[in-house]
Amino acid sequence: MSYHPDVAAPDAADTIDAFATMAVECGVRRLVLLSGRGEAEAQRAEQAVAVRRH
Repeated sequence: MSYHPDVAAPDAADTIDAFATMAVECGVRRLVLLSGRGEAEAQRAEQAVAVRRH
């Protein structure tokens, strides 16, 4: 998935977290997040998706 305008936007991690939660609840087994590496907000978004893996 990608997030417009940017995965490092201030509220992106919360939105991505909600989306990942809903996706897992609906049976999605794999999400791929396209993100910038090393940006603090991007890392929060990556973590939001990663914790939903199980």
